[in-house]
Amino acid sequence: MHADTQTQWQIAGRKGGAPETIPLNLVVDYPVRWSRYKVLRDLLQNFYDAVGHQAWKQRFSYTRRRYDFSSWYPVIKYLIERVADSAEQTQRWRDKHPGLLVAESVKRNQLPEYNRRRQALDWVRQERRGSRLVQDGFYKLGYPRLETACEQADGFSRVREPQGVEVDLIRILEELTATVLDGFFGNDPIPPCKVIDAGRAAWEGMTVTLRMSEPRKNLDGLTVRYRLPWVALKSSAMTKCGFPRAWSTYLHERAHCFGGDQSAAFSLALTHLLQTTLRHGPDIARAEARWVEACERQS
Repeated sequence: MHADTQTQWQIAGRKGGAPETIPLNLVVDYPVRWSRYKVLRDLLQNFYDAVGHQAWKQRFSYTRRRYDFSSWYPVIKYLIERVADSAEQTQRWRDKHPGLLVAESVKRNQLPEYNRRRQALDWVRQERRGSRLVQDGFYKLGYPRLETACEQADGFSRVREPQGVEVDLIRILEELTATVLDGFFGNDPIPPCKVIDAGRAAWEGMTVTLRMSEPRKNLDGLTVRYRLPWVALKSSAMTKCGFPRAWSTYLHERAHCFGGDQSAAFSLALTHLLQTTLRHGPDIARAEARWVEACERQS
């Protein structure tokens, strides 16, 4: 998070005493670095004096483990709550920091929420580069949640069935893939291809993976671990000049039957996939010519 060394933050003192003033850079500049030991020492001392011994002991004292990144979560949340008690201070904070988005913790096993978080993060990187993600305590200051802002900006991928010429273009991709990469993705039926219909969606393509109870090897000896009920391509790729973009995205999504984006299995599968496709230049050229002809007929 950003550190603002000029602004001062006042919170209520202990037992009705005078307000304690804490520089904002002591509160919001993290993760912690050892080179800032003195800053952290001053923060702990000032915060301890402000909240009192009992509150510190009950809510913020970690006696059984070391202080780490998560240790600052309740401290920051407590201070944000004190700012939220004052409408004037809340407005001053909002005016000073207009680009904050609340991002609560999402676990990987919460699959729908986790996929929405990934899409929203990609959206904010592309569309809201001045924004910063903050913990859920900032929601009390009136900041929107990350997913809410993404949805309001039409940043999520909405999937629909192909229409018109899109049906023909997808058939070209499927037939080319069956010719060039016969058996590469296993023996399961070809997953139907849908269309992402959102102009500001961050993802060029997407799919859903279902873990197979019995993984299988393909002809190259790679392990197919997931079944894909469908894949999807962005509608903006379905243009006369969009064949390279559409087919590369299509192959990327189909390759997720081997693993996730950051897995070694997925990376290895892409390497094998490229080695195979590079041997089929004439087939690819003929497919692209069919693609252009289909688009010209439509226009």
